[in-house]
Amino acid sequence: MTEAKKKGAFSFLTDLVSSEVPDKPAGPPRNTPVPPPPPGQVAPSFGAIAPQPDAKALAVLEGRLNGAVPAPYAAFMEMYQSLAEDIPDESKRMKVALKTSKTTVEQISACLDQLVGVMETVHQEFLHDQQGKLEAHQALDSSIQAKEEQLQHLQAEIQALRERSASEQAKIEHVRAGFEAAHSQVVGRLQAQKNRIVGVR
Repeated sequence: MTEAKKKGAFSFLTDLVSSEVPDKPAGPPRNTPVPPPPPGQVAPSFGAIAPQPDAKALAVLEGRLNGAVPAPYAAFMEMYQSLAEDIPDESKRMKVALKTSKTTVEQISACLDQLVGVMETVHQEFLHDQQGKLEAHQALDSSIQAKEEQLQHLQAEIQALRERSASEQAKIEHVRAGFEAAHSQVVGRLQAQKNRIVGVR
C-alpha cells in the first residue's frame, strides 16, 4: 500500500469519528447534578483547557496505525477515495465501494476494531514505558530524600560539634583566667615581700 493510501485510511478514520460528534448537544441541557468523582480523583473543572495532542505522539500513533491497515480495509478505502468525484454522496459512495472492493460492512467493522486494538496495544506499551520512567523518577526522589536525611544528620552533627567546641573553649578560657589570677596573686605577694625587704636598707 502506498503512503498516500495509508494516510487516506487514517484520515477516513478521523472523519468517521468527527462525523459522529454533533456540533450542538441534542435536546435541552440537563439540570441533574453531575455525580461526584470516584475517591482519590478530582472533579474536572469546566473552565479548564483540554490538553492539546502532542505532535510527536500523533506521528507515532499514525505510523503504527498506517502500518497495520488490514488488506480488506485498504481495498475498500482505495475504491472509496477513487469514487469521491463521481459519487459525492458519502452513503452511496460507501455502498459502491463495498460492492466494487468485494468487502462487507462486517469486514470493514472488524478491520476498524482491529485498528482500535492496535491503538490499545500502543497505549499499553506507552503506559509500560511511563511506568518504568515513573519508577526511575521515584528512585531519584528516594535518593534525594536519603541525601537530605544524610544532610540533616550531618547538620545536626556539625551543630553538636559547634556546641562542644564552644563548651571546650569556655572551659579553656575559664582555666586560663583562673591561672592568670593565681599567677598574679603569687607574683604580687613576691613583689610585696621584695618591696618590704628593700625598704629595710
